[in-house]
Amino acid sequence: MVCPACGHEQSESFECSSCGIVFAKHADHQARLRESRQHVVTGWRRSLGVPSRAVRSLAGLGALGMAVLMYLNGSALRAFGPYVAMVLFGLAGLYLLVSFLERITLGRLVVETLVLGLASAGLFVALPDVFSLGKPLYENAIHETLPAEARGYLGVARAHVAAIGRFLDTDEAPSPVEVEALIKGLDAREAFVPGFERLPPKDQGLFQGPYLRLRALDPLLENLSDRFRREIPKGPAAWLPAVLTSDVRSQLARASAELDKAEVDVARREALVESSRTTAP
Repeated sequence: MVCPACGHEQSESFECSSCGIVFAKHADHQARLRESRQHVVTGWRRSLGVPSRAVRSLAGLGALGMAVLMYLNGSALRAFGPYVAMVLFGLAGLYLLVSFLERITLGRLVVETLVLGLASAGLFVALPDVFSLGKPLYENAIHETLPAEARGYLGVARAHVAAIGRFLDTDEAPSPVEVEALIKGLDAREAFVPGFERLPPKDQGLFQGPYLRLRALDPLLENLSDRFRREIPKGPAAWLPAVLTSDVRSQLARASAELDKAEVDVARREALVESSRTTAP
């Protein structure tokens, strides 16, 4: 046999007669060396230690800080793109802070760093105001103005609902003049329709539900108005079928509920504008 250490040829034996190594121990040592080499990973798969944790925690704080800055300076609420960027930066920051204790590879650290770096650089080029430390007027930052038209139309719509309700509750009208006053309140062309048409497109979408619901009652209200003139002094409460009255009241209740939701949105926008005025330098 040939000695694996010195190459000396000899007959079968437990140890080399030239260098003295024990063949079994030498083979066991070589096996352990091969096994240890298999566990040593180099390059991109190399595991990192404490320094990587510090880097990832700082990167996480930076990403969270970016998201907070975008929220405070109003840029995240200006358009859909900055808003998505704010959410992504916030999630990236939370991910890095939650997982910074993990032992990661060099490749993973490089990928995370490149993604955050490229995203920040692209955002800085495309939307430099996102990085602004100034606090502009909030209404300028989000293109929000005082919703005066929407607030005014809320009053018009509620008045229209109330006029229909009074009409249904009328049991007797003392005079034709009072009858005509009640009927005039039902006419959507007086203020309800023109007011809606003057609204900005955004506010038209806000009031579209109650607007269409109340306009659907117009043909019925016109027929009831004509009959009211013929039935004087008796009002709709005296001759209108209970089923029909219940149906109209149900539509009025739904329209009122939709107007309540619209008022919540209007109040929110008013509060935003008011906040921008009180916090502006």
